[in-house]
Amino acid sequence: MYSLGPSFVVTFIVIVLLCLPSRVFRRYLRQLFKTHLKAVLDSPHLDASLGAPLSVYNQITLSPSSTPLPPWNESYSHSNKHPMMSAPADMGSFETVILNGPGDWRRWMAQIQRLASENGIWPLVDPSAADKPVLTRPCEPKASQVNPEAEGPEDLNGYEIHKLEFLYSAYRVQRMDFEKKERALSALNLVVVKTVGRYYNLVAGQQDVVASLALLKDRVQPSDWAIRMEARNRYRALLRCPDMSKIEDWVDSWQLALDEATALDLPDVQGLLPTQDFLQAVSSIDPCFATFWMQTIEHRALENNENWESSIPCGIKISEIFSRTARVNAAAKTPSTDLRLEAYPKCDAHKLQTHFGTLPLHPSTSSFLTGGEDPQLQIGRHAS
Repeated sequence: MYSLGPSFVVTFIVIVLLCLPSRVFRRYLRQLFKTHLKAVLDSPHLDASLGAPLSVYNQITLSPSSTPLPPWNESYSHSNKHPMMSAPADMGSFETVILNGPGDWRRWMAQIQRLASENGIWPLVDPSAADKPVLTRPCEPKASQVNPEAEGPEDLNGYEIHKLEFLYSAYRVQRMDFEKKERALSALNLVVVKTVGRYYNLVAGQQDVVASLALLKDRVQPSDWAIRMEARNRYRALLRCPDMSKIEDWVDSWQLALDEATALDLPDVQGLLPTQDFLQAVSSIDPCFATFWMQTIEHRALENNENWESSIPCGIKISEIFSRTARVNAAAKTPSTDLRLEAYPKCDAHKLQTHFGTLPLHPSTSSFLTGGEDPQLQIGRHAS
């Protein structure tokens, strides 16, 4: 017996299709398109074709997928753990601000704003915004959007199927964005609950982070006048320089207070006032440094050249210069780097420096051990 080859089978199928009545042939094509569309909509490869929906035919098979669309509370192509969910753990990499009072409000809110902005949800939760956008769930497209007379995808022709595919591509992008922001909002609410300090009871029963931030703003946020006064008092309190053992911590605190006062545009930190304040503060522990820069400022002022103030270091820069100078001076006073002669140990027997590189004729050197003259006698003879 002879076996029929695949080419004969294909030819036979084509002949049978050509012999079918046009109505039956159209019905077959419609069923084929219906199966094809279902495979497209259920295929996970659709995400890769979002930029070019018409190319999905090159990426999928004509057999319908057995994988149904995932429910709304599950992600079909992403992990359920949003990066924002690890925010409380990641916050250990920097100083976490705990909201313990009105004085912490600005720094705490800056922390919340940074986390929300990284996930694109700050416009949704900004407590200062009057008209905030609302996160809405996208609607799944239907065949009637393409053809009002169509009851389902099987009633669409080739072009209409392509159009429905495009709508589904846009729908999946919108759904991914919705789910991402929904998870980010839940994670941000967790961060808020963990960092509100003594205001925990105020937001403990809130599941909506927008409502939580609104409650905290009404309860904790100080007035603009109070914020400016507190910043001014913190800056002035740090104009008293401590001893040298705590100089690094003091410089860091002074710089933070200056940055806060500058952000609020306080009159106390305009122009060269921060530089002068800093020099006066350190004059008690390093008068040479303060005198040099005060004389430099006076000299430039007498010259009265155009924009002479720009040649003088600002408050932050002068504090950095002082900090580096203090570190260098502290290192120069340590025994390992002190080059003074009396810093080296002395020989109790001969009362000479035992730094053999400077005095190679010490009795313990090879010249003395080999019968050389006592270096004290040599020194006495040279002195005479």
